[in-house]
Amino acid sequence: MAEREPVSLEGKQFCYWIPNQQDEATGFVPAIVVAGEPGYYMTDYNWGHDKAIAEQACESCNRNLGLDQETVWRIVASSMAASNRENGGLI
Repeated sequence: MAEREPVSLEGKQFCYWIPNQQDEATGFVPAIVVAGEPGYYMTDYNWGHDKAIAEQACESCNRNLGLDQETVWRIVASSMAASNRENGGLI
């Protein structure tokens, strides 16, 4: 999924996600993924250089939004599917 410019999330279902291309050297910066929209929006947060701690922070933020892990995966999958459609079936 590609990084995108910020947009209002009012009324849209979204979750926090840590993009896969990050590692301990750069630190873990969460992205916001919006259901059904291709790509994601990077935040200004840096959750440090420990992946386990960053993943816990991400899960905590999503729980605060009322999202369980299944719903998070559904949101991410819908974004990936939208990216796939936008790219003519190529991911």
